[in-house]
Amino acid sequence: HKIVMVFDKSFTVAARPVAPLALQTAALSSIQQVAGKANTLKELALEFQENFEASQGFGWHVLVGKDFAIDVRYRKGCCVVLLHKSTSTKVVLYRATNTSATPKLSSNIPEEAKDLKCTVVESNMDKERQAKFTSMCLRLATYDSTEDMVTDLKAWLVQSFGNTWHVAAAANRDLCGAIHANPGTYCDVMLTKGKQCTRFVVFQNSGYDSTIDLLTLLHRIALVIAAMAGVVFLFYKTAYRVECLQEDNAGCTEDEITVAKAGEWWQFVATLGVVVMIAFILHSSTNNSSPKMSDEIKTRRSKKSDKARRNFELNGKYSAKHVRRTNQTTPSVETSAPKQLKTMQNQPDAAPEAVYRKVEERPIVMGQWESKVFGCFDTIFPNCLMATFCHCVSLAQIAQRLDIYPFQKVLYGVGGIWCAAILCAILTRVGRFFYFLEIVFILMALVFYYRFRTQVRFLFQIPGTHMEDCAYSFFCSCCSIAQMATQAHTYEPGQCSFSGKSTLPGYSTTAV
Repeated sequence: HKIVMVFDKSFTVAARPVAPLALQTAALSSIQQVAGKANTLKELALEFQENFEASQGFGWHVLVGKDFAIDVRYRKGCCVVLLHKSTSTKVVLYRATNTSATPKLSSNIPEEAKDLKCTVVESNMDKERQAKFTSMCLRLATYDSTEDMVTDLKAWLVQSFGNTWHVAAAANRDLCGAIHANPGTYCDVMLTKGKQCTRFVVFQNSGYDSTIDLLTLLHRIALVIAAMAGVVFLFYKTAYRVECLQEDNAGCTEDEITVAKAGEWWQFVATLGVVVMIAFILHSSTNNSSPKMSDEIKTRRSKKSDKARRNFELNGKYSAKHVRRTNQTTPSVETSAPKQLKTMQNQPDAAPEAVYRKVEERPIVMGQWESKVFGCFDTIFPNCLMATFCHCVSLAQIAQRLDIYPFQKVLYGVGGIWCAAILCAILTRVGRFFYFLEIVFILMALVFYYRFRTQVRFLFQIPGTHMEDCAYSFFCSCCSIAQMATQAHTYEPGQCSFSGKSTLPGYSTTAV
């Protein structure tokens, strides 16, 4: 049954864990905006996550309940607990991080409780794993403490299915969440006996430590460029005689006058570079940097952005509003789905190594690369040519297709790095310093390619190592970019386009 709750804006931040002031402020502001819209704990979790991620980026988990215990591993400085006194509700917001620790499982776990009724509220686990999980929950439900439940349940999950499991347990019905779970790892189960109830919520997610946020990367690049511009300024400040710029420069040779004029010009360029980079950092760090628009336009754009964001999240979990059911004929769009995220189970005959999901005309391949590294020669136009001569465009198309980063930021960021490298290459005859700058810019671009490839491989659950990603990105970057473009279906064979395709639509996990 559905219990309607009323939330006001009287949320406070818990003393523990200690969260940065910026995170506290952002979390309070976000939950106060959505508190009046939610009538249930599930709605509160979903609305809060969606609103918070719109301003702070993807990858945030939200667990909501009245009295529950959790065992999670979060990134340092990325966890905050909010309390709502009038409803005794606790909201845990955090970003996950990877861990390799293997906790120990208690040796005296009791047998299954036969008198408990097991109800799977929500799950995308396969039947075999779900049966094992519910069996363990029936054994742990006999514990007196929810803290002991989550400790032993997490130990069992880690030992059985690998690291980085998140576990929450409550001795009541009031527990739910809005989370980013790896496919086939999320389960919400409730055990009841009369008025007694125990609820477990588990999922696996290692966070996004292996990926780097584009805005953070651009900030770092901007700081490096600003520092280099400062070095250039100091270099030319001491490289010429100031009196050679004056009208009365009889004591200067022609070479000294030429060097002085060039040094003055480069001082101006360096100063301008520092100012521009600092302005960019401040502009991109400000939430209200976009032009003012009417409330109607804001609402319309917000809905469109939310729809695209929900279509393809970083972990592959999709909104039921945009799920496309796949069958042997033509896929149809489901429009009458409820608001909450819908769980979907893999078909039993789905291939474990590579799952093919039908989206548009071609199937999306999960679990392996759709083409080999040198498969770019299969579609020389436009994929091979675009990846070779227009890195920034190809990467921007991939980023928009997967809804990772905005198209323009990738386009301008990567394009700006290569333009700076080309400019430095032209100016190497002026001094060896520009040769050093050229190498630095090229390394920046290659490092970004490596991080970008790692993120794409993570999204599609493709096996591989960081060493492989680094080698392909550094020594065969064009082929690597073309391989990612093929995986994300950013181009149509025989058609050249410099704009980004729409974000991948949601689809079910049915194999085709």
